Amino acid sequence: MPSRRRLLVSRKFADALQRVRWADEQILELKARSSKFFNPETHRRFKEVDPKSSHVIDKIKLDPLPDPIVRNVVQIIESLRFALDYAASAVTPAQWRKKTYFPFGDTKRDMDATIKSNRCKHIPDEMKVLFASFKPYKQGNPPLWALNKICNTTKHRTIIEPGISVKDFSFEDFWKVGETGALPFAPRWDRRKNEIVISRAVGKGTVHHDVEFSVGIKFGKVPVFSGMAVPSVLRYLASRVEKILWLTESEARKIGIVK
Repeated sequence: MPSRRRLLVSRKFADALQRVRWADEQILELKARSSKFFNPETHRRFKEVDPKSSHVIDKIKLDPLPDPIVRNVVQIIESLRFALDYAASAVTPAQWRKKTYFPFGDTKRDMDATIKSNRCKHIPDEMKVLFASFKPYKQGNPPLWALNKICNTTKHRTIIEPGISVKDFSFEDFWKVGETGALPFAPRWDRRKNEIVISRAVGKGTVHHDVEFSVGIKFGKVPVFSGMAVPSVLRYLASRVEKILWLTESEARKIGIVK
């Protein structure tokens, strides 16, 4: 991945920038692991008859998402979230840095209260104004707010699941054994059975399916990003966090915290 980083030259921000670099590296790991896991040759494709409708159902059985993929996603989110805390600490007097955090809130009122609390009270006023301008609350900056919410979840395996992107599909009575019909149906993920349901068909024979679709990981039931592709969201969040770091250091230089 080509570096998109603006140079942060102050040692004060080294830990924050390192966290974003770790996130970048793990996004590459996540991409490689996902490609290997979703290789179609590694999963069983089969057909079964629905006892209620007698439809022929074409399916692919997947194993559960492996721990390294889940761990990659969790660690990327944590790295980006912690980068913001390191940035807040970097502009705080040394004796108060370990007790200082980047301000978040569910509402603007909550965020304002956090800025006035012990968690942020030692941050210089100019930096408080800057942090507030990022609007790190639900209605102000939903992606930034969601980053904090997802980071705080304890049910790590529930935040991601397989996702399907359908490109094209066609159906054919390949073996000419009888009248068949493909039902209008888009491939979907069956969370309960851990299966991809490719198609449903009716008829006396077996229907041959030519299906072109891609499978990757998407966010599960999480704020803002539910159903969205995980890698693209994480790349977007990394770019947003990087911009916040750059603006924070620029303001810190302006007011003399960084020389």
